Parts: sequence; structure tokens; C-alpha cells
Amino acid sequence: MDAFDLIQIYKLVLQKHHLTEDNKTNDIIQIAEDLCGLHSTGLTTSYLSLFVRILN
Repeated sequence: MDAFDLIQIYKLVLQKHHLTEDNKTNDIIQIAEDLCGLHSTGLTTSYLSLFVRILN
């Protein structure tokens, strides 16, 4: 079994959430699928979340 250090885990999570430069995409459908959907109590929060992830 491989051991991962905390930095590797953080990088993996950031990449999965499309928050690193090398994993940016403009495909909001792909982002929503990778995040298992989006949820917020206010509509603005969902839009801001997607905007941060597609911002180049």
C-alpha cells in the first residue's frame, strides 16, 4: 500500500476541484460532474463557485 503525505493529498483535492492552474477547464458540466454536483443555499454561491473554477 502506498503512503501519501499531506501535501500530495492537498494537491489531489485541489486538482479534483479544478482549483489548480493545470486542471482549469471551461466545461461547467465536467466541473459539476467531478464535484458530484453543486449545492448552495443561495444561487449566487453556485455561480461564484463555478466562476472560480473556470477563471483562467
